[in-house]
Amino acid sequence: MAKRTTPPTASDDEVRALLARTHCPVPFHAVRTRFLGNIASPDMQSSPMEMVKALWGGELPTFESIDDANEPSARW
Repeated sequence: MAKRTTPPTASDDEVRALLARTHCPVPFHAVRTRFLGNIASPDMQSSPMEMVKALWGGELPTFESIDDANEPSARW
């Protein structure tokens, strides 16, 4: 049986940096609460991407390039 690898995770500081860099109007504690609520929601129609879009007023943040989006401080 193959051993499963753990996907990389972002620290709180990395998420705060991403939110600041993309000018997210929602504070970190509220973002974290929304993610946890979305994960725990019994609503099977709940969309994580729609919740993420809502953080920026309904549209995802834009990046200059794929490298900018993949910057280490931008890891989720």
